[in-house]
Parts: sequence; C-alpha cells; structure tokens
Amino acid sequence: MQKRRRRELGGNPEEASTLTYFQAQITGCQSMFFFTFIMIQSLCIYCKQQVFLPAVT
Repeated sequence: MQKRRRRELGGNPEEASTLTYFQAQITGCQSMFFFTFIMIQSLCIYCKQQVFLPAVT
C-alpha cells in the first residue's frame, strides 16, 4: 500500500532521476559549447587586431 501511494505521489523515482541526469548532461554540453564559442570568438577578434591593425597604421 505504501509503495503504491508513493508512486502515485512522486511518479517513478528512477524516471525522475534519469530525467534530471539528462537535463544536467544537456546543460553541461550547452555551457561547454558556449564557452568554446566565446573562446573562438575572442581568438578571432585577437587575430584580427594582430593582422589588421599594423596594416591600417
């Protein structure tokens, strides 16, 4: 009886844990992609400054 009531209240505990795990994985991938994107962008800006500024002056 207690197990059935718990399952009705909170859903499947295994399912919930896997859902949160996948959400954590997705957010981790997104943050890593965002970080690498910012790094590449800043590198490109740095390289452009190094290449174009001496040519302009």
